Amino acid sequence: EATVRAGAVNDKVAGLSQLTSQALLLGAGGKAKAEIEQLVDFLGASLNSNGSMEGSSLRADFMAKDAEQMLSVLHMVLTQPGFDVAEFDKLKARQIAAVAQAKESPRMVIDQYFNKLVFNSHPYGNATSGTAESLKSISQQQVKDFHQSFYQPANTAISIVGDFKPAVMKAQLQKLFASWKNGAAVTQPDLTAALPQTIKSKVLLVNKADAIETTFSIGGVGVKQDNPDYVGISVVNTVLGGRFTSWLNDELRVNSGLTYGAGSGFERYSASGTFSIGSFC
Repeated sequence: EATVRAGAVNDKVAGLSQLTSQALLLGAGGKAKAEIEQLVDFLGASLNSNGSMEGSSLRADFMAKDAEQMLSVLHMVLTQPGFDVAEFDKLKARQIAAVAQAKESPRMVIDQYFNKLVFNSHPYGNATSGTAESLKSISQQQVKDFHQSFYQPANTAISIVGDFKPAVMKAQLQKLFASWKNGAAVTQPDLTAALPQTIKSKVLLVNKADAIETTFSIGGVGVKQDNPDYVGISVVNTVLGGRFTSWLNDELRVNSGLTYGAGSGFERYSASGTFSIGSFC
């Protein structure tokens, strides 16, 4: 897996980082999208990419015997994406349709509404998937520029887990990525600045007249990624609301019959995070 420090917090246009990560798979190194897909399928492997709040990832899973071929594919897709115009237009159309479709189910979009309510204009309030309007405005050139700015060695970590000899694998990777050079220095936003303060409660109501159910989240600012108490917090949350057999789900689903499910959880970022309790009825 190659993890690039470029996510929604880096977006100048909502959804740009995620669209860029997905566009990596539209062909690379002079090979068409279909050619790469056929090779990956022939090997019984998988190749996926996605973007999140603070990072983007390109992941390949494959048999150990196919490591040389698949690492070559991963390298090609990561460093030499073609961003084919026709394929890019189709990808953008699919993403716009997916964003519109997600709004038909409150449970699909409530996390983005919740994040925006908590973080407001802070980069953590950015919508990872973007909106239909923002996606329509993103051009192929913007995706190319985003890739050039952030997808470089100094801003990327590659992790490999499997059946291999470390020294051999390290030499193979060094040879494979030797020609990959850094561009202009990457500028990251200061995510510690202007973080929200939980001074008073806020309520956001979204009326969807044709909805057949009501979805809700209650919560606020949580803990950041390196919180030293996270293991203990995670254990307590698992008991109270973090799994299907939690006290919260037992009370609302099993004992009261008010919902099909209820849960709680923590979303952790490098500088902050959220805690939320959610259900639907």
